[in-house]
Amino acid sequence: MKSANFRHPISIKSGKYRFKIVGKKRTGSGKIIVEISSDENEILLRKEINFSNNAWSEFTFDFDSKNNLGNGKIKFIRERNIYGSVEIGRVYIDLNMDVDTANVNPKMIGKRNKISYQAENEIFAPKPVSKKIAFIIPYHIYGGAEVYLQNIINQMDKVYQISVLYLQENKLQNYLNGSHIHHRGVKNLSQLEGILKSGQYDYVIYYNRLDVYALLREMKIKNELTSKLIEIYHSDFIWSGSLSSVRNREHVDKMITVSKSLALDIEGISSENRDVIPVGIDIDKFSPRKNVNLKKSMGAQDYKGIVGTVARLSKEKQINYILSLADVMREFYFVIVGDGPEEKSLKAKAQELKLENIQFAGFQKNTEEYYNVFDAFVLASRMEGTPISIIEAMASGVPVFSNMVGAIGDLIEDKVTGFKITENPHEDALLIENNMHNKRIIKSARAYVEENHDFKKNSERFVRSLFNLKYSIVEKKISNNLLLPGDYV
Repeated sequence: MKSANFRHPISIKSGKYRFKIVGKKRTGSGKIIVEISSDENEILLRKEINFSNNAWSEFTFDFDSKNNLGNGKIKFIRERNIYGSVEIGRVYIDLNMDVDTANVNPKMIGKRNKISYQAENEIFAPKPVSKKIAFIIPYHIYGGAEVYLQNIINQMDKVYQISVLYLQENKLQNYLNGSHIHHRGVKNLSQLEGILKSGQYDYVIYYNRLDVYALLREMKIKNELTSKLIEIYHSDFIWSGSLSSVRNREHVDKMITVSKSLALDIEGISSENRDVIPVGIDIDKFSPRKNVNLKKSMGAQDYKGIVGTVARLSKEKQINYILSLADVMREFYFVIVGDGPEEKSLKAKAQELKLENIQFAGFQKNTEEYYNVFDAFVLASRMEGTPISIIEAMASGVPVFSNMVGAIGDLIEDKVTGFKITENPHEDALLIENNMHNKRIIKSARAYVEENHDFKKNSERFVRSLFNLKYSIVEKKISNNLLLPGDYV
């Protein structure tokens, strides 16, 4: 949450007031600003509060009003550079006189000498109902789109019957667990058509591939498919056969994008049938910690720091630029995690430059261990969607230095949650060296990920979006007060 505020009307008369607030930090920073003012913006109280993590804290402040100011307001403010969320449990004002509650929300009952705001509603999640769901995996690449689905599918309730249909062999199969998940290889589109006709799926979920969308659309037109069609939109990349080359949709029931900046110009899907559900990661697995043993095994302990990247070794990732940085930053050790078609040529380039300060670590399942030795993370891609590696680095307490392509601008705010590189190796070398231990950036980045990219929260959001499920909120009466419902900050 970058910035937010909540306000509520009160009536202000002359007298002495005692203001109390009870709350706690849920994620990120616990800082909020409390402000009490008249409608004419005369400020009577303005205090910064810093709630602690997971523990309810009470803060008390006194203030005076020398005049009858009439209508006023209480405001809780989260400034733009603060990330995370705060839960406010109770707010109340003690007065030395009767309170005029004429302008107070009628859902809130005032008592003599006290007005109470409480947030203790019962929230009931809908129970899952058995559904048949097919996920179509179009390519052999195990990248960000596949990891996105991996985290969602693995969190889905076992009441759902899930079929994963692979048009090409994919490593994703190795990472999906559960007896309710069925894997099936599909030789071609004709076989896919037959499977979809006979499968009687409630939902068919697809992404990226134009001929798959064309098949589903044609089946819908011919009334050969009754399933609801759900498209996951990962990036605006255009390549041969990419669905992103088409800016109109027909017979698609819902589009889920992984970033708010994607698919804005796509026609044929109404705003109520669009949802933004960001990429999620395991924020417990990817968290700040030290990995001294791995650092020693690399032989990097005598260098000034370790600069790393986790990326597929392909042209659009521009790993050549990272070699240029390694050439300039000879006192730093560089680690490249990943494999791909450019691996051989990149290693040859490193030899040509006589780079002894670089390691090609290859594909690694345990990437979290590598983030825990990095002092800086660099991504120099010319094309990107929403790179999971950046989110993992931010969660791991590693400052990110990146190009602002694709949806990276939705993740990185320059000099707030990371840094924009210039692609001038000398300038970027200085930027990296001066900021690889920037605690303010590290803290803000971690808080941003906790709030927006927790895979458990986002998997739940995906299921609720898919089935149009809503939470029900029931107000509870506590003593003589009626609850004021809602999320405060």
